[in-house]
Amino acid sequence: MDRRTFLTSSAALGVTASPSAASTIDPLVNMFARWARAKHRWYALAPEHDNLDAPEMLEAWAEKESMYDQMLTSQAKSLEGLRCQLVLLWEEDGPLFMAGSDGSETERKDPAFMLLAQILVGVESLTATPSWKNVNPKMLSPSQF
Repeated sequence: MDRRTFLTSSAALGVTASPSAASTIDPLVNMFARWARAKHRWYALAPEHDNLDAPEMLEAWAEKESMYDQMLTSQAKSLEGLRCQLVLLWEEDGPLFMAGSDGSETERKDPAFMLLAQILVGVESLTATPSWKNVNPKMLSPSQF
């Protein structure tokens, strides 16, 4: 095999020829589902509790943080898994201001948020998944960039 053939081969490009690898669900998808359920649960409970240290609040928060920590150290094995990590990044470290506030206009011009939003929307289109709707609907969503 000459150099050109090797460099363009699937082995050199890191492409798997194994059909079983493609049909296995990326573990990140399940971690993300657990993270999203816990975060939604925490937000749903928040208006009912003045005490954020209520046992059910702490339980939801602990589950969210556990999944977050696991996803931080996991490598995506699919576009779906990559999308999950991008949404996690958007939700946990993305824009902080409510849509329409003065701060949101500054964030809307932030190159890092602009690029992250474009990558997330692009990956969503490649995976045929619905656009992510923020857990807090008042926050800027990727489609608003």
